[in-house]
This record gives sequence, C-alpha cells and structure tokens, in this order.
Amino acid sequence: MTNEYKSVADDMLKPKIKNAQLKATEIWNDFCDKKIPIQLNDIIQKLGIKIKSENLTIDGITRTSNNGICFILYSKNISVVRQRFTVAHEIGHIVLEHTSIFDDCDQFSEKSQNKEADSFAGELLVPSSDIKKFVKEKSPTIQNILDRYWISQGVAFIAIENNRLLNKIKT
Repeated sequence: MTNEYKSVADDMLKPKIKNAQLKATEIWNDFCDKKIPIQLNDIIQKLGIKIKSENLTIDGITRTSNNGICFILYSKNISVVRQRFTVAHEIGHIVLEHTSIFDDCDQFSEKSQNKEADSFAGELLVPSSDIKKFVKEKSPTIQNILDRYWISQGVAFIAIENNRLLNKIKT
C-alpha cells in the first residue's frame, strides 16, 4: 500500500469524536428539550428503538433486524448509572450509523466506533453547554454533578476534564 492510500485508510479508521459530540447535542436539543437529567426512554421511543435488559456477560449490544428495527440489549447485572451510559453508548452506535441490517460496517474499526459511541454517550448524558453553565452558576461538588446528571464518577471526571472545569469544582 502506498503512503497516499495508507493515509486515506488511516483517516477512515480514526474516530470522528467531534461529529459524535455534535450528534449528541443535536439529539439533546431535538428530543430532550434540553432537560437534565437526560431521559433515555424518551430518546429510545422517539427513535423507534426496542430495548431490553438481560443477563449478559457484556454491558450491552445493538442489533438491527431484517426489517430495520434496532434492538438494544443491556446487562441487568451492572449499576444503574452504568446501564445509563451503556444505553447511551448503544444509541450512539445507532445514530452514528455503526450498525446495519447486514452488520457490514467492517470498513470502520470497532475500536474507532466504540470511541465515537463513548464520546456520544458522554456528551449526551452531560451536555457541555449545560455543565459549563451549571459549574459557573453553582460551583458544584462532584456529588452535585453525579446527582444532577445521574452518571458515574468516571463519566463525571471525563466531562469535567473535557470541558476544562477541574479548577472550578468544589472539593
């Protein structure tokens, strides 16, 4: 493979993080009326997605039926905040078109798709514009952030770091 083709192939495999975050913001604006905490069931219903909790060995998975209906299965054996992130992540795979009837999305790397879905989920659950405003107005603690967005500490710290808010959070 020549360097020119290798560069194009490498670009196709890189996660499109900004695109994933913009899509999450679009979903929040269009389907959630900018309400916090995000009500994932509202999004699921509006997108026509079917969802079910199961005894899974993984956190979650998305499948598309032959008639184009997307199904999200998530583990009932994980915490509620992990379930929320997992469902948001799987919604990300759907809206970012990582899944298809034929499961033929091999042109993109699975690692890249998961990074995009993680970025989508993080931005959906903790919209940047909202956390920036919340931190500016309330000077919250980490616990205030966890309570407001119904998220785990890991998701909170990523949102805080991504939005450069670490020095503005009360300890």
